Amino acid sequence: MLIQVGLVLFAATFIQGVVGFGMALVAMPLLAVTLGIRAAAPLIALLGLLSPALIAWRYRQQLEWREIAPLAWGSLLGIPIGVALLRLVNEQIVTLALGLVLIGYGLYALRWAVPPWRGTARAAYGLGFAGGVLSGAYNTGGPALVIYGNSRRWPPRAFKANIQVLVVLHSISVVASHALAGNFTGDVWEVLPVGLLATAAGTGCGLLMDRFINEATFRRLVLLLLLVLGGRLVQVSLAGLLT
Repeated sequence: MLIQVGLVLFAATFIQGVVGFGMALVAMPLLAVTLGIRAAAPLIALLGLLSPALIAWRYRQQLEWREIAPLAWGSLLGIPIGVALLRLVNEQIVTLALGLVLIGYGLYALRWAVPPWRGTARAAYGLGFAGGVLSGAYNTGGPALVIYGNSRRWPPRAFKANIQVLVVLHSISVVASHALAGNFTGDVWEVLPVGLLATAAGTGCGLLMDRFINEATFRRLVLLLLLVLGGRLVQVSLAGLLT
């Protein structure tokens, strides 16, 4: 079991290191089968602090505080609202809508080499708020931030640095929620050392790919991953709605 956990986390954090997001959405479905959702969710929450922190530190000189400040403020407002809405809104419907948005935006952005819509300060507050709500409720706030970063045409290294700081902000609230709920059980601590090693190795290997990927290829990878993740969310939500 530990080998399986390590391989899944290595693959998920390798993707995170290459494109700057996707760890939780890649790892959660696989680890939920191996560990069970009660152990997988808090484990990913903890490791979701490590991988983004490593990437943010690696690209700290490219961090653009003015760009991410509106997103951060929007997120801080959205996270507690997402937590409060957790029991009031149907998770399957929300994830289905998010999946369709990701697919629609991915197809839209791939259609034009330079997407005609450019994110604005108002859009930053709105997408930051949406990301905060989704993180507080379902730990899926990253794609909203990715859409804004892609629309702003952030260079790859600035994209990674900016997104990671925001992901860490979201992850802190998620970790605190799990701690308050008593979800960090013995099963989580048992696999955490392997998880830490796999996360550090996967993130490091992903970061090494930076020198081999030009900006155009990077943007296509980001959009293709959004399409894959959107399709995955649609599949999971439809399965939940039909059962």
